Amino acid sequence: MNLSNQVKTTSVIDFSNILLVLMVFAFLGVCFFYIKSKKQETKKPQKEKIRNLKDYIQQTNQYIMQYNNLQDRFNYAMEEKADEIRENHDKAAFDQFLKVQMDFRSQVEESALLLDQIKTTLQQGQMGLQLFINFKNSVTMMDALLVQMQNIVPTYHERKQENKWEDTPETTKTIGTDISFFIGCDTKEKIIKRYRALCKVYHPDSQTGNTEMFKKLKEAYEMEMGKF
Repeated sequence: MNLSNQVKTTSVIDFSNILLVLMVFAFLGVCFFYIKSKKQETKKPQKEKIRNLKDYIQQTNQYIMQYNNLQDRFNYAMEEKADEIRENHDKAAFDQFLKVQMDFRSQVEESALLLDQIKTTLQQGQMGLQLFINFKNSVTMMDALLVQMQNIVPTYHERKQENKWEDTPETTKTIGTDISFFIGCDTKEKIIKRYRALCKVYHPDSQTGNTEMFKKLKEAYEMEMGKF
């Protein structure tokens, strides 16, 4: 799904001298911008900002691609996890599975609604910045719910792991390292973004809260951030 931006062209005034002067100023402007950008390369990278309608469409399209990709990945993860839960007749894990599935579908519907509103504003030649922010946050939550689905652990696995930790207490130090919270997060900014989204899911005060998973999340986050 792509959004396109049609730009109307206007005729150029045919005054060669004026055009020549404008070309010179344009060339000098490009040179100045190039020198300035080279000087800023060593500075801390800034978050990409939406400066015009073209930027708005480009960034919206990026999140549309992520929105579609997340649905495919979630369906795949859901099928794998369903087989595992069914094989072990694990009701507790199945209840959690259904809850995450329902939350994800709800988030997909919300994202789709926001996307329709964004397309409407674009047809009017406008930028709905708040709509874009809401859509971005909704897609980020979809990403967090995908991670939650991938990390549903059948209770028989938890009991087995608990016994293993009792036998070898030193393994408790790595409790958070076997959970794939940050797959695909190759930058510090992506890790922070994923962490904030997952905190909303696992925090004990939230409806989907899980104290143990929240503890593992924090440990994994600290480990990942320590790499930078």
